[in-house]
Amino acid sequence: MELLPLRTNPHTGELWEIPYVVYTAGTEYQQPIARVEGFSAHHLIVTISGKGRFRPIGGGEEWDLIEAGTLLFIPAGFGHEYTPYGEHPWHVAYVTFTTTAAASGTAAADTSWGFGREPSLRPLRQTDRLLRLIAGIWARMKAPVDSWATAELLYAFLVETRKQVVVDGKSAPGRKVSGPYTVVQRAATFMQDHMERSLAVADVAERFGYSPKQLTRLFRQTYRTTPLQYWKRIRLQTAAALLDSGMSLAQIAARIGMEPVYFSRAFRAQYACTPSEFRERLRQ
Repeated sequence: MELLPLRTNPHTGELWEIPYVVYTAGTEYQQPIARVEGFSAHHLIVTISGKGRFRPIGGGEEWDLIEAGTLLFIPAGFGHEYTPYGEHPWHVAYVTFTTTAAASGTAAADTSWGFGREPSLRPLRQTDRLLRLIAGIWARMKAPVDSWATAELLYAFLVETRKQVVVDGKSAPGRKVSGPYTVVQRAATFMQDHMERSLAVADVAERFGYSPKQLTRLFRQTYRTTPLQYWKRIRLQTAAALLDSGMSLAQIAARIGMEPVYFSRAFRAQYACTPSEFRERLRQ
């Protein structure tokens, strides 16, 4: 399957009439990721080829092996990390989705489409249809995003997963659903979710239908800072949290989308010490 670079739906808070809305979709050779506070949307990852490893943050040293022909579900807001494993690239297809205000009080919202509140790894009987559906979702996310068409294909994808996976029949309590975000909140969430990517403020602004100048004005009004300053702050805050993990400084720099030398310089300016000194203090 060809690589389908990340596409994002900037209108996730606008389809209030249906319970689930697509947030991102694509395929890639997965790189190491660590999200201390999790991702803002429910995450479904189909492994096409290669292998990866997954573990919850704070859940100990044990990793789960992810192999081709499996479906990994990670609930929104669940801290986790995953990384390629072995000599071959870890080729994955993914779709993420949010729960809208329309889902409040429904059985679907209570079960997150039956996947529950904990990460799960399930074998698939075959992946062809799931991959075609992800490709279809991705194709309809080219600007202007057809949110209704992507939602329709998302439902087909979710139904297909129920046919494909082995389930235990147990229901899990639902997570609280928040209301629709403003544009600036959605942009901030996108920046938090994708801080490891090399994106300019202009790229973020374009995704949400604004110019960089307009987005900067909104950020100043809401957060009293510019998008660039906000992005730098959350990157360094994430790095500070990751320094209490087993990740190397190079891995942490890559996770937050900074070159190691710049990361060290920016961290010192923010915290008045180097990352290594900060880590040493945490261990005392």
